[in-house]
Amino acid sequence: MNGSSNAQRVSWRGPVAVWLGLLVLFGVTTGSAFVPLGPFNIALNLLIAAIMLALLVTFLMDLRHSTTLLRLLACAGLFWTVFMFALTFTDYLSRYY
Repeated sequence: MNGSSNAQRVSWRGPVAVWLGLLVLFGVTTGSAFVPLGPFNIALNLLIAAIMLALLVTFLMDLRHSTTLLRLLACAGLFWTVFMFALTFTDYLSRYY
């Protein structure tokens, strides 16, 4: 045999592990809603969301095996999204009601 069946059999383990990790993080996020942490609850949930985003980008979007140009474009898209949210939030806060 040429060994391709072994490669096909192992190829599902990575995405399943990432999916299970995302489910665990989702459960932690849901559970943290019932724990009275005060202002640290928002920080904890944002940290968990950042970890989930890193898992999605690194493994499911396969940026770890991509070219440098593609990684640069992904970072530029993330920067642009943060920039647009910051401008929208600044406009929202500057309005007087």
